[in-house]
Amino acid sequence: MSSQPSSASIYIAGIKLCESYNRQYGTDFRCVMPTNLYGPGDTSTWPTATSCPP
Repeated sequence: MSSQPSSASIYIAGIKLCESYNRQYGTDFRCVMPTNLYGPGDTSTWPTATSCPP
């Protein structure tokens, strides 16, 4: 068993940090998580990258 935290718990801690900072200081920081939304053929290489509009 490793003493290192999992990447998921680190990501969740980052989200909670942003939420707390926004609440305390009235900021509007966002956490972005790159994911493979469109399946195995999806790519993040420009210019063939796909994205979701805001």
